[in-house]
Amino acid sequence: MARAKKRADGNYCVTLVIGRDENGKAKRKFFYSRISRADAMAKRDEWTQNHEFNEPEAVEKLDKLTVREWSARWMAAYKGSLTHNAKLAYQTCCNGICNFVFASGVTFGDMLLQDVKPLHINEYVNSLKGMSKSVIAKARLTLKQLFETAQDNGFIDATPARKIQKVKGTYTGHRALSRKEIDLIGQNWRKHSFGLPVMVMMWAGLRKGECCALKWENIDLKNDVIRVKENRDFRLKMDKEPKTEAGYREVPIFPPLSAALRSVPEADRHGYFCRNKYGRPMDGITPDHTLKAFLRAMPEEIVFTAHDLRTTFVTLCYDAKVDVLTTARWAGHEDIKTTLEIYTKLSQERREDSAENMLRYIEQITKAQ
Repeated sequence: MARAKKRADGNYCVTLVIGRDENGKAKRKFFYSRISRADAMAKRDEWTQNHEFNEPEAVEKLDKLTVREWSARWMAAYKGSLTHNAKLAYQTCCNGICNFVFASGVTFGDMLLQDVKPLHINEYVNSLKGMSKSVIAKARLTLKQLFETAQDNGFIDATPARKIQKVKGTYTGHRALSRKEIDLIGQNWRKHSFGLPVMVMMWAGLRKGECCALKWENIDLKNDVIRVKENRDFRLKMDKEPKTEAGYREVPIFPPLSAALRSVPEADRHGYFCRNKYGRPMDGITPDHTLKAFLRAMPEEIVFTAHDLRTTFVTLCYDAKVDVLTTARWAGHEDIKTTLEIYTKLSQERREDSAENMLRYIEQITKAQ
């Protein structure tokens, strides 16, 4: 496919894709004219009559490649080596893009790559307004990569995703448990076998996978510290090294957790800390089901996720005025921005709570007068 465009130097340029190299990257030939587009295209046509393409079928395919077809090839070529969860996240974004139906009735995935305009990109992104910030960010990243690599491979002359407008999303960060909920767990964790892992995630901030990979040998009750060294891959049913250096860390064991851990008889302090009913490591959806069983065992209704417990730990650090660098280190955050986002959100909430408390106090004293 060839397109003519006027350059800054006054020349008209026609680009012709004449084949692909061993890496799949398009080979191009350029034709110039200072007279007109038609003249540049005439030079191209003259050249094509006297030369053979290396892969004419591949060149012809450029006119017919749809967004859905390219996304499938892109996933295989560029995301094939990712972990299962990361690959799944990209595939989910691709599915959302390809299945989106415009007001005209056209499905995004059925459009030819060369027909996609910035208008289509931004119409799709606008449809995500009100969804979580994470969903919007992932969609924008996928669109950017999808079309930039299409350009790199010569399927399109320019990416339509160069300037993707930003839309406002909702904050759906995991919540922190209230003081009442923390006390409820502290008083009743013994009612279920998963109570101790819940205490570890809440008071040490371990991720679900880190908790399920934790071994008693890495729980140092003499020095009151937990050494995080592994993360459980539930799909592969094996322990793996942390994804980043920040994942390797030591977390202090604070008094509420220390008392809970010391309540376990020394004879039982061996092997995996978190085990299923058969004494083996927890895999698949077992941790989630076991957490739900723990919640059902509580004397009062309470609902939270494993990651809510981790957010609770960061919140406790904030309320205790622990500096953000220390909290990031304890939580295993590779990027301090992650911790700062939580701290900023908490700071805003605390300011709003303070203002509301002041208003309630003023109402009380004015009524009493």
